[in-house]
Amino acid sequence: MAGANSGIGEQFARALAARGSDLVLVARRADRLHGLADKLSSKYAADCTVVPFDLATDNPGETLRAQVDGDIINVSRTTGFQPVPSLAVYSAPTAFVLSCSQSLWFEAQKHGITAFTLAPGPTTSEFFDVISDGASVVGSFQTAVHTQHHVGE
Repeated sequence: MAGANSGIGEQFARALAARGSDLVLVARRADRLHGLADKLSSKYAADCTVVPFDLATDNPGETLRAQVDGDIINVSRTTGFQPVPSLAVYSAPTAFVLSCSQSLWFEAQKHGITAFTLAPGPTTSEFFDVISDGASVVGSFQTAVHTQHHVGE
């Protein structure tokens, strides 16, 4: 589960663990990944493998192939399909995740691994608390217009 350290990725990991899945948790922040793995292992007896990994800089196809026996779920955003003023630096990596996932799907299928991408629209998460004010205004407006529930509800 790429992007598992917060927001939608974390909630998706929780839902899969609750359904009895074992998980490979992937994201940049190792401390959060280990904390989530401990919680999921304790609460759901899920076997969680933690892989601190930056999809934007590391070689995802070769590295993950050696560590995954199952499926790959990458979490992107709809911002990957379109330019978003004030969020250019955020939108570009989400486009990368979409493109990378398409390539992973092709590469991984010969190894019996399915790769796909979850690309939700605006949601309420900690994201808008940590980005700049200009981008926060744009994103908060999009979220207020399109979102009725917090992530995980």
